[in-house]
Amino acid sequence: MKTFLLSTVFSILMANVDIFISDVSYSHGYVEVSIETDEDIIGFQFEINPSPNLNAEFLVENIDLSSYGVYDYELSGYDGEWYINSTAVDTTYKLFGNSTGLVIGINLGNPSQYIEGTGEPQVLLRVPWTYEVGQTGSISIGENPRFIKPGEGGLPPQYIQTTITEDFPLSIEQEDIPSQFVLNKAFPNPFNPKTQIDFGLPYGAHVELAIYGIDGRYIKTLVNSFMAGGFHSVDWDGTDVSGNNVSTGIYLYQLIAGNVILSEKVSLVK
Repeated sequence: MKTFLLSTVFSILMANVDIFISDVSYSHGYVEVSIETDEDIIGFQFEINPSPNLNAEFLVENIDLSSYGVYDYELSGYDGEWYINSTAVDTTYKLFGNSTGLVIGINLGNPSQYIEGTGEPQVLLRVPWTYEVGQTGSISIGENPRFIKPGEGGLPPQYIQTTITEDFPLSIEQEDIPSQFVLNKAFPNPFNPKTQIDFGLPYGAHVELAIYGIDGRYIKTLVNSFMAGGFHSVDWDGTDVSGNNVSTGIYLYQLIAGNVILSEKVSLVK
């Protein structure tokens, strides 16, 4: 019995996870968090901390974990009300969090599905964020992050010792950001076979850009996702939502972002 207890304690002490901010993307609007460990991960909790002089907000409802093959996860608790209800156990991973940078990931399904420890640095997830241009400071992992590995030899899951690296310095000096939402004229216009639609966002926001007939008929959605602040372009190839070519005529394209709705006209000629 004594030998068993000593070996168990020793295994816990030897296990370790390094967690760090590995990248901050201004063009795509996310903070990238990476880990380095030999252990398989079935749960984690940590907080992303901007320095006090940074005005940042995290959009945890758009966290990306798909690169690990853990596809069946849902997000809840974005407003701070974290919960596990009767349907939560039907999914493998649940992610929780709030706008201040708290992130919680729990494996509630098949214990054989986990984030594999490779012993090499690897991206854990990317958390979209909004920020203000012209700021400098740093961003880091908060105190007391926690990672959980599967239990071994009949033992329950165990916490892993965690090491936090130094702060990630940043300078947000990107100037190519409009002061307000912008929807430009499509070019070319008239067009055949495709046209380019340019739009600008003063900050990161969920964007919906859709095409309608002049009579209000829905044609196709070109964008329906979170996008970082800055200027963006998307092409329309003159097809509808089913991939069929639309007929010659005048069409409307509408941008919905933040609390703004903008629209312009474009003509297709054949």
